[in-house]
Amino acid sequence: MLRFTLRELLWVTLAFAALLAWRLEASQASRWREQAEHAMSMLDAQTLEQMTLNAADPRVAPSYDAPLREAASGDSMPLGAALLHAAVAWLP
Repeated sequence: MLRFTLRELLWVTLAFAALLAWRLEASQASRWREQAEHAMSMLDAQTLEQMTLNAADPRVAPSYDAPLREAASGDSMPLGAALLHAAVAWLP
């Protein structure tokens, strides 16, 4: 006949609870990952559909980051030169 002490039963219960919690968290994380991938694919499809239907320029898409030289309209000096000019202006 097998005899277990209360301490042994508590350790087994603790180990089982830890494994169960780890497994539940892993399955929930995989579901969240699948939902995020699905949402990203839907967003990509929606953006592509809007660009196709509206014959939009891809540079005006929400995911397009305009280069700094395009953002500085009317300024003929490149950004690096402007920063260098500003730094030299502070020198004595």
